[in-house]
This record gives sequence, C-alpha cells and structure tokens, in this order.
Amino acid sequence: MDAVFKLDGGLGDILIVYEDRIVIKHSGILNTLVGVTNGEKTIFYTDLTAIKFATPKLLSSGYIQFTIMGNSEANAVYSSGQENAIVIKKKNYTGEVQQIIDYIQEKIKACKSNTQNSNNSNAADEILKYKKLMDEGIITPEEFEKKKIDLLNL
Repeated sequence: MDAVFKLDGGLGDILIVYEDRIVIKHSGILNTLVGVTNGEKTIFYTDLTAIKFATPKLLSSGYIQFTIMGNSEANAVYSSGQENAIVIKKKNYTGEVQQIIDYIQEKIKACKSNTQNSNNSNAADEILKYKKLMDEGIITPEEFEKKKIDLLNL
C-alpha cells in the first residue's frame, strides 16, 4: 500500500501516513542522545485517541505527538525523546503539515464513529433478544424496560 503522506521532520524523525495507519521512524544520533530507540513504530488509527501539534518557532522545533489508547500521554506535556512523536524543524515545516494533521484527525474521528455505530448495533441486537424473552413470557415488561435503559445508557 502506498503512503498518502511522508514527512521528514528534519531531525531524524520521519512520519509516513497510510490509509489505515501511521509509521514513525526514528534514526540518528540526536534521537539516541535523548533516549529514543532508533527504529520504527506502527500505530493504527483505531488505536489513536488524540494528536497534538505545535508549530516550530523561531528558536525551537515543533512536534506532532500521538496519544494511544491506554497511554498516559493524553495530558502530558511534550518533551523530546517520546517514541510516539516526531520533531519538526522550522525549515521542514510546510503547508503540507497541516494537511497531514487534518487527515489523521479525520481518520481518528472515522474510527470513533465506526466504534460507536458498532456499539449501537450491539445494543440494538441485545434489546431484540430481551424483547423476544419478554414476548415469550420469560421476563416481565418491567425487566425488559430496565434492561433496555441499561443497554441504551439512558
């Protein structure tokens, strides 16, 4: 599968964006010095919960930081040496960076929407099962209503 975007952050960090995942590649002495293991990490959009972005400033680099389900990075302040982030040097910051951010955010939203739709389908299936049990006299209408409210999170 071909990459949709490829971003060279300029400091040994490369972000490759595919339709179903991102790949972060870390290399070089600078990454080694700040404690990032050289290599690559694949993260699927279904595992991403958030993305943070800071534009490069006159005297400092920017970054793109990815938060993964179950990680405590969601409220963390960015610092160099994070394996789920890439650094972006000012000279490597282009208009394409914002396109990449927007693309990834849309993918995250789509994954969340698909999960919610799946959960709604599962709830509907469960309600139908309990309706059948009520129709057969196995549970009371009150028990059915209680279960329906629980399943719909009302």
